[in-house]
Amino acid sequence: MNTNHFISGVHNYCDRWCERCVFIDRCSVGHIELQRWAKGDDWSPEDFFDEFEKMYPDSDETMQQWLNENDINFSDLEPEELPKPNLKVKALEEEMRKRGSDYYVPFTKFLKANADALKARGIDLFGEHERPEGRDTQERSALAEAIEVLLWYQHFMFVKASRAVGGIEDMHDDCWKKHQSDANGSAKVAMIGAERSLGAWEMLRRHWPEKQAEILGFMRQINGFRHRMEQVFPDWRKFVRPGFDTEKPHRLPFGEN
Repeated sequence: MNTNHFISGVHNYCDRWCERCVFIDRCSVGHIELQRWAKGDDWSPEDFFDEFEKMYPDSDETMQQWLNENDINFSDLEPEELPKPNLKVKALEEEMRKRGSDYYVPFTKFLKANADALKARGIDLFGEHERPEGRDTQERSALAEAIEVLLWYQHFMFVKASRAVGGIEDMHDDCWKKHQSDANGSAKVAMIGAERSLGAWEMLRRHWPEKQAEILGFMRQINGFRHRMEQVFPDWRKFVRPGFDTEKPHRLPFGEN
């Protein structure tokens, strides 16, 4: 299998929404997802390893070559002493977890409390029907689209924020490396999730004006989260995501133009 068309690292700073990804055909993770969707119920764990082996048939040899070139022997390595936890980082991680809980717990209650109203508009959130896996091509109302976006990012943005905070100590002093640190990359993805959530809430507010007070409350929470992330990661916009910030996609995801 020719893997030269894959974008290295494109899956490290995405939103994991493969069904809508503009680079799924050029992502190693996306390639496996496409194979899984094609096989459907016939997909098995062995299929994953088979596909991985097709993409990287010489991975073991490549790793051993690298070890030999750098004169590294695992048996000679001494276990490193674990660093003492940074109390400031721990406090920030706990803050992000609390912000997440303070957002998605009331959000879940909001959806449950309005389940009948949503169902009357054709949105059955708690029905037994599951959407089929695969590329996202189905038409849906603006309200349904907004709800789906909110559901996708309700946990995602806070999980990525926690990851970003956890990587603060690994950020380097060198300007370029600092901008390209995993912490800034994770922060950027978290902020993208927050911005898309705000857009979805605004769509909901326009189509559901009788719920405006509650909706504005959720929007204030996300804006507070964004402001806090700006304080902790002022350079998040400078992070360059492989593919998304470096190449023009050959197609647009459903719903964008």
